[in-house]
Amino acid sequence: MFRLPRLAVSLSLVVLALAAPAWAADQLNVAQTLANTKSILASGGQADIVVIGDSLCFEGLGWASWLPRFTNLMQNHYGNAGRGYQEFNPRYGAHDITGAIIGSGPNMDLAGGKALNGIWLGLKDVGGTAAIDTYDAQVALHYGTTSVGSQFAIRDSAGNLLDVVDSYAPTTGAAAWTHTFATADHELNIQVLDPSVALLFGVNNTNDNPGVRVHRGANSGYGTSNYIGRDPSFDAQLDLLDTDLVIISLGQNDYYSQAAYQQAFPYLINRLLKTVDDVLILGTYDSGSSRLPMIWSVQEQTAANLGVGFINLGTTAGDKSFFRDNGYLNDDNVHHSPAGADYLAQLIFNAFLTDGASLVPEPTTLFWLALGLTLSLRRRSGRTRRETEPGFPR
Repeated sequence: MFRLPRLAVSLSLVVLALAAPAWAADQLNVAQTLANTKSILASGGQADIVVIGDSLCFEGLGWASWLPRFTNLMQNHYGNAGRGYQEFNPRYGAHDITGAIIGSGPNMDLAGGKALNGIWLGLKDVGGTAAIDTYDAQVALHYGTTSVGSQFAIRDSAGNLLDVVDSYAPTTGAAAWTHTFATADHELNIQVLDPSVALLFGVNNTNDNPGVRVHRGANSGYGTSNYIGRDPSFDAQLDLLDTDLVIISLGQNDYYSQAAYQQAFPYLINRLLKTVDDVLILGTYDSGSSRLPMIWSVQEQTAANLGVGFINLGTTAGDKSFFRDNGYLNDDNVHHSPAGADYLAQLIFNAFLTDGASLVPEPTTLFWLALGLTLSLRRRSGRTRRETEPGFPR
């Protein structure tokens, strides 16, 4: 009977022992995390996914993002249930703003941490106005509630009064005013009626079609601390959006010690779980930072401890040299080119469809296990090098 040499057997066992944990670390709890959302979609319902994250999820600032491409893939496959959340901001359809204003936009987070992703507009003067052109006919205007409150009128583009809203509430939060336009003119006009600040957060664009809405809750420069620091309007907006699944894609801007991150990141996940049932953590892609292995490790352990989903793009999407060599990086060598954004969107979409099975080849022989280990070690070795490219905005 043919026998492998003892050394070969020993090496084979070492390969098997080392390869299995490397593959297992790439994902955790994916199927159970996606089950409810997929069930809603399979039954012809509407599912709402909120993505919170950093500039990698944020397009329009000079680089490309996987998020709008992922949204297109999801809606082409499952159906388009509406554009989803649209921030009340001049970049995203707000116009004709008069009077004194306060607010926050991309790459900003004013003290107080208002709104889903820190992008909002506040009208301060009596008679101050702002308008917004919405994408869909069915809309829900999200506004901030406070113990001071404010009154503002809502009109259509012809000046017809639609409603008067009072934003008073005993505690800080958010509420929604809903409306369905009868024509293709989807303009809302806001006018402040008293001296208090009217806080305009955004609009949820919906329709009656079965399918999915993917809401951008991300902002450029954001990290875990920005979401920990959000006021109760954040949680209220997650609830107003009827969120079925939160995808969280953070890490590039998380400048924590390991001990501090082990406290901060689980705190954020626990906060989310008070409002939503399912959370999927996307370990951020391998940008070459020496901090990222610790970030991925804490995120994976958090997923294991709290029973939420985890997909590690850092170990499944390729290392920094892979992105660079394939033209997947923007000129800043950190953010993504359109090709890189397309690549990540397809990878994440495929992972959603297959409950993560598409991410990892299923080795059936010792050869493939050994090859997988070799590739894994090569990929990991690339992550230990310190890079000198510009970092992410804080």
